[in-house]
Amino acid sequence: MSFVLPKRTHLVQKAIDPSKLSKKAAADLLVDGQPRPELYFYQRKYDGCHVIIVRTHEGEVLKFSRDGKPVNSLGHLDKSLVNLTAGVYFAEAWFPGAEHRVINGTFRRSVAQPELELRFFDVVSIEGFQKGVEHAPYGERRQVLEGILYRSCKTEPRIIIAHNCYSWEAADLAAHPTDAYDGAVAWNKLAPWEAGSGRSGAAIKIKNIVDLDLEVLHVYEGEGKHAGRLGAIGVRFAGDTVLRVGTGFSDLEREAWWRDPYDIVGRIVRVVGMKDSGKGSIREPRFKGIRWDKTEADH
Repeated sequence: MSFVLPKRTHLVQKAIDPSKLSKKAAADLLVDGQPRPELYFYQRKYDGCHVIIVRTHEGEVLKFSRDGKPVNSLGHLDKSLVNLTAGVYFAEAWFPGAEHRVINGTFRRSVAQPELELRFFDVVSIEGFQKGVEHAPYGERRQVLEGILYRSCKTEPRIIIAHNCYSWEAADLAAHPTDAYDGAVAWNKLAPWEAGSGRSGAAIKIKNIVDLDLEVLHVYEGEGKHAGRLGAIGVRFAGDTVLRVGTGFSDLEREAWWRDPYDIVGRIVRVVGMKDSGKGSIREPRFKGIRWDKTEADH
């Protein structure tokens, strides 16, 4: 019988922000807003593309994106993947030294892309995947995954198991300045696998957040629905670098500050985003408001 993807909203187990945990889970699992280190493994979150790999009982190897679309760019790894034990495996398609947009474009091509490698982080049974729950705890699943990959794929250097760390500091992005990372994921050693983004704390995502107060130097007109009003501001960042910030503004702010730019130019504003270890800048910067209480910027 051929394998058929289950019909449900979420095919994979999604990592959630600590702020989205239920109150009980937060009280049991967090200390000072971070996962308890004795309960969690930390893994770097590779900023690539999530892959579902199915090794069927009949010996087929099927590959899907997290939204269930067939993946054709990983055919160069099929000779090794066919040696896996039957099950459903979860990995990140990624390669060193590239930004996410490059990896994403490579991943979506219709023929094999030999530069792509797989960073495996979980495995469940086919039956558990179909049901949407696998009761074996992550610590046990991890051991099973390590054993399977060692036996089946040890001669293929592009099939790699995601390294477990025991603290956020050990998984810090700063040690890998040229690669695409997107924070870390903390995996609860005792938690089962459940499809979706539950609030139980099985998988918690941790972003390397940057929160800075920066001086506004410029305003830029928007495009599309923001034509004729503020599209973005330019703030001074790291010396003479100008960082463009285009999200976080209300419609009233966009209209008012385009009409009179000097209501915002020269002000100190709060900008929050993710550290970009590859360029020393900020990814996805977002305007959080004017700092009326400050006259000096952080940069």
